[in-house]
Amino acid sequence: MLAVRKEHDAFGLGAYRNIPADSERVLAFTRTYDGAEHGEDAEAHAETPLCVFNLSSQPVTARLEMTGMDRRTVRDLFGGHEFPAVDEAGTLTLTLGGHGVYWLKVRPLDAHGEPMTTTTAAPVITAG
Repeated sequence: MLAVRKEHDAFGLGAYRNIPADSERVLAFTRTYDGAEHGEDAEAHAETPLCVFNLSSQPVTARLEMTGMDRRTVRDLFGGHEFPAVDEAGTLTLTLGGHGVYWLKVRPLDAHGEPMTTTTAAPVITAG
């Protein structure tokens, strides 16, 4: 978990935004980072991770209100697994196990305003 956090500047530098969930057992937020500290390479470092936590010992299905992120695709930061896209209404539905955690990359729309569905790089996890 620490290795993944070190690979993504947004966790330390990104703007915090609470994401409302329909279950009080779920905490969700994004950290949006524009990559500005990287100068000309800013666009390559810009990202928005979505962090979702089940605070209960019981499994839960929750709808997240992802206002302004409709049609975006999301991908797991740990293993690269593709999750369902945010729907047209800006809602993302996830099921988490007891005390489950997801760190998901919210992909931007492409130059034509279409959802991005391909990955150009797999997540890198290093020991140490």
